[in-house]
Amino acid sequence: MPSSKIKNIILDLGNTLVYFDYCYFYDGVAKLEKKVNAGKLKKYFVDNKFDIKIGSGKLNIKQAFKILKKKFNLRIGYSDFYYLYCDIFWKIPQ
Repeated sequence: MPSSKIKNIILDLGNTLVYFDYCYFYDGVAKLEKKVNAGKLKKYFVDNKFDIKIGSGKLNIKQAFKILKKKFNLRIGYSDFYYLYCDIFWKIPQ
């Protein structure tokens, strides 16, 4: 069987195949962590390009959690953090 010449398939997942909004993550963390301001969390996240680093595989969720936990003195555990981060996506109605 001849090998395929297709080496990569690129998809634009965000807001094309599924909707996503990081604000659900920032707000969710701020609700669980009364001392954390959602706007400051967003600014730090964006200024340090966490979205790009996570999306490109240069930073994983566990590494992001450790950095943000230290920076913002988070008390939530990794499972809550992970749930909130993954909860930014929802299905596009057809």
